[in-house]
Amino acid sequence: MIREIIARAALGDALPGISSGVNVAVLVPLDDDPVWASELSWEVARAQALKGRRVVLADLSIDNPALDRGAAELPGPEGIVDTILFGTSLAHVSVRQDTRELYYVPSGTFPPNTTEVLRSERWADLSRGFRNDGSLLLLFTPPRILAELRLTPQAVFMLAKGVPSEHDKTVAHLAHLIPETIPAIAIVDQAAAPATESKPVVMPAPPGRPAGRRRPALWYAGMGLLALTIGFLVFVLTRQQAGTEPAGPDTATPGTADTTPVSGALTPERDSGISDAAGGPPETRTEQAATPTAIPAAPATPPAPAKSPTVAPDSLIYALQVSAFSRIGPAEQVRAALDSAGYQSYLTPVALPGRGIWYRVMVGAYADRESARRVRAGLWSTGRVKSGTGTVLRTPYGLVLGRGLPPDSATRLLRGLRQKGVSGYILRAPDGSASVVYGAFSNPGQAAAADSMLKARGFEAAIESRMGKSE
Repeated sequence: MIREIIARAALGDALPGISSGVNVAVLVPLDDDPVWASELSWEVARAQALKGRRVVLADLSIDNPALDRGAAELPGPEGIVDTILFGTSLAHVSVRQDTRELYYVPSGTFPPNTTEVLRSERWADLSRGFRNDGSLLLLFTPPRILAELRLTPQAVFMLAKGVPSEHDKTVAHLAHLIPETIPAIAIVDQAAAPATESKPVVMPAPPGRPAGRRRPALWYAGMGLLALTIGFLVFVLTRQQAGTEPAGPDTATPGTADTTPVSGALTPERDSGISDAAGGPPETRTEQAATPTAIPAAPATPPAPAKSPTVAPDSLIYALQVSAFSRIGPAEQVRAALDSAGYQSYLTPVALPGRGIWYRVMVGAYADRESARRVRAGLWSTGRVKSGTGTVLRTPYGLVLGRGLPPDSATRLLRGLRQKGVSGYILRAPDGSASVVYGAFSNPGQAAAADSMLKARGFEAAIESRMGKSE
């Protein structure tokens, strides 16, 4: 099963040559050490990008995302799950890293049904796009995820601390999942690994023609003549159309940019910022639920980062999303159960492309990621949330219905909201006053659906940074 073994120290020299014919590959960790697996995955991605190849590293460890810790910059809360499940463009969920040709796509929104993500037909479109574009998609995929994934990679990179044995339980399991025609390459974290000659992976022969069998010379001559004929016709047609100005970026027909099933979707205007601010306010950005757009060549001089919405320095930037539902009823049931258990829980309605309004069940407002993770660990230990689920999101904004209120007034306002089906929450200021807030959002544009709901119930709110102390 294992065709090549590469030592970690030799990645820069051996890996780019071996994977030169590969556009879609999976990174499968053999050892249960997420920190180590994350470090090695980022090294693999950078080794490819440093050779000038456009590389997209995506994290498909849905239950417990592993790669965020290695990212130089993080995009917003959405990721590869949102691209596959909801049709969100890669431009929206990607961000350029410290290596020029390297982009990162996190796991994203925790899905109500993991199988729906892994078995989606959109994987075929995504794979076809990267093959057409010539870029490389590296998909970090734990073995249990790979077992359900509806994607046939062109190569499998197994990440191991030592030289793996064919008799290893995980390796044997992978042997049942991976066709023999797909090359499996072990990347091992030890200096004693055998040296690997940098040679390209030979892709399997197309169905119907045995590998290694050459076509007759007459066939090649005929194909060459056909190519010359087609080339001549194209030349003639091009000369006839000379003088007609082609549609440029400012004259292109709206909606045509995202119709080709190719990979990237990483335009320079969108990949230089962090969080959901990349590429400008989302309300000005058009996202299509069709296939992703192509990755354009990087400009000689990187453009200036897009201006992000202002976030107060003492904002409560993070929240914990425990689940999401397309109907408010089930979402409210989960929220009420958490609220009864003493957790500050609330719903955040968000409009998803092609899927309508989804209701995120969220907990708390935290100044740092670790605080949210500790709350998540507590929910796991008590069994209130299934172990391994729940996503920490960067959500510095909320719809503020009242700020600087006396505590009694804030409580009354909160009660009035809940009587009309709005699950707000209270944040305390250092001076003892209180703010009543609805929802938690990664950027102001994301709050549009929630703001409309408030207005329909007779409430006015302003999108502001979430500040104070969570109750």
